[in-house]
Amino acid sequence: MPPHNLDSLVGLSLQMSQKSPHLSLDIIGAFLERFKEYTDREREYGLMYIQPWIPQLEVHLRLGSDDYNEISKEVKAVLHMFIHYTYEKSQVEPTSNIH
Repeated sequence: MPPHNLDSLVGLSLQMSQKSPHLSLDIIGAFLERFKEYTDREREYGLMYIQPWIPQLEVHLRLGSDDYNEISKEVKAVLHMFIHYTYEKSQVEPTSNIH
């Protein structure tokens, strides 16, 4: 993927995450469900795309959902998955110097 396309995609992800924080659990959950199937390059790009959604988990909790306990369980599950994948593979090697 050319760098300028990746920058556009990550920028779009940032805008979407800020405008629709209520989608954060769904977006991050879908990403993590398939994480093991991704190549290292797809993981790198995926992590860049998903990064703006992670702070939105806190916003999602504050939205005053009817079922705070259920959402907090889902957020904890997502965080546990991130921790699990972090220890499962020690490092995702960057394929480029894109920021």
